Amino acid sequence: MNIRSQANNFSLSRMDENYIRSRVIFALTTYRADLDAVHVWLFRISGIESDNNNHCRVEVTLRNGHSIIGDSSALDLYAAIDRAVERAACKTACSLERHILNFHRPRAAGFRGKRVSAAAYRENSL
Repeated sequence: MNIRSQANNFSLSRMDENYIRSRVIFALTTYRADLDAVHVWLFRISGIESDNNNHCRVEVTLRNGHSIIGDSSALDLYAAIDRAVERAACKTACSLERHILNFHRPRAAGFRGKRVSAAAYRENSL
């Protein structure tokens, strides 16, 4: 899994990079066979009268070419990282599950050559 991190408007310390790497590995290690790359962007929004001035964007690129983005803003930079990585992991799980259900579902008897809804599949497989 290729993990890259980048900060705009400030510099990342080695501790920040290690924290990002550990959070991404912890959250996405289940799906590592399906991942191509993970890019993390951090930036601070300055000049705006806002409490949430730390922003994190995580882009997960899957091997099938799809990109999944998780965004978060928070007062604490680490909280923004945690939330964005968790959102990206949740979206990745949903996307991969949807891909498996749509393309790798065995066809039920009596429905050859046709798409089967999840309810019809459950009724015929029992």
